[in-house]
Amino acid sequence: MDNDLVKFGPYALPFLMTGCLAIIFFFADFSAKAKNAVALCLGIGLAICYLPYAGIPWTFVNIVDYSLYGLIQGAAAVGLWKTLNIQIRHQQ
Repeated sequence: MDNDLVKFGPYALPFLMTGCLAIIFFFADFSAKAKNAVALCLGIGLAICYLPYAGIPWTFVNIVDYSLYGLIQGAAAVGLWKTLNIQIRHQQ
């Protein structure tokens, strides 16, 4: 897998996704389970969208590698989202 997956750094994607999820969840009402699924699907979707953007060939290996990367980033965004929610609720 190419180490330049995200040009702004490999650790920034979960933070970017957390911001996107905050906007999505502000306008749409989802259950807790659905929020997790949305985050995971967003991660996988962004990772798959990166393939044509970077000109990476659509091979089975690349699709699986980037799907797993997106799944992990989506899970990281879920963790960040839940951590931020706990901190916000705790301060109120």
